[in-house]
Amino acid sequence: MTWRWLALVFGAPLLAGFVAAVLIRIVADATIANAIGAFVVVMVMLLLFASEFIALDRMHAACRAVGQYCPTFPGDFRRYSVIGLLGFGDVGVLYMVTLVVDEWRRRRKGYSA
Repeated sequence: MTWRWLALVFGAPLLAGFVAAVLIRIVADATIANAIGAFVVVMVMLLLFASEFIALDRMHAACRAVGQYCPTFPGDFRRYSVIGLLGFGDVGVLYMVTLVVDEWRRRRKGYSA
């Protein structure tokens, strides 16, 4: 698990969620756009979970094939936990940015609170 991989794990779902939320926000309410953006983030995170699982499974299978024990650092559970926490953070960032943008739009149009 490298820093580049962690940056990809944080950035890719967030970018996909933002794109989906912005495209939906054009035609629908912010709540629906946020929900769809969060759904996209979760789906991309599940793909990244699967990618990590497959990579670790192949590594463990190669080690078993030669009769060797190959521990991973960090362990499998920690890797999945980091990916999950980054995904949870992505959803939080998505909602916070949407709140800021909606507040900016409301003030710009002169709506009252």
